[in-house]
Amino acid sequence: MTTLSYGAWLDLDSVLAAEALAVAGFDWVAIDLQHGEAPRASVVGLLAAVQGRGAAAWVRVQADDLTMAAWCLDMGADVVVVPQVSSAAEAHAAAWLGALGLAGMENRRIGELSGGQAQRVAIARAQVTGAPVVFADEPTGALDSTTSSEVLDALLHATTGQGRSLVVVTHDAEVARRCDRVLRMRDGRIVDSSVAEQSVAAARSAGTAEVTR
Repeated sequence: MTTLSYGAWLDLDSVLAAEALAVAGFDWVAIDLQHGEAPRASVVGLLAAVQGRGAAAWVRVQADDLTMAAWCLDMGADVVVVPQVSSAAEAHAAAWLGALGLAGMENRRIGELSGGQAQRVAIARAQVTGAPVVFADEPTGALDSTTSSEVLDALLHATTGQGRSLVVVTHDAEVARRCDRVLRMRDGRIVDSSVAEQSVAAARSAGTAEVTR
């Protein structure tokens, strides 16, 4: 049986909130210190408020702030060290977010995004690695028809439009119609395979071998 735990993320000025959450029965409270230097007095206040009520304290720090990480460990907190990201990598990620209509949202948490925006973040994340093949499991499953079409446009542009391959798992016939090849499965077996008419025409015009259906 899986045991669930409950917790929350807090800012440095949330000492009273930390204590209130611990009193309310939260199992852990996470303190995010990865965005800038934090005064130790503020961290001490948060750790005391959390641990003093019997909850676990998690602290997230940047990889270049190992002194703070070691100090928090000495204070009895669990520490998550976040790898340092180069400016070039940040610029590359920001460029993809901008291309997908998410410029200016780099610092938002996932809970602050709409369903369509969250899916675009997933698309951007898949692109920054430069992977030649992208797998998308039900990329439009939880979206309305309009947002679904927009997300699929963005996904196709970011993959096949950039010379990459895209493999989609979907129950949506509209999504399947926009794919070059469709494999239908039942009970774990492929029962049908078809190639889109536009793909057949493209193959013939390129002088490649004829694709049969």
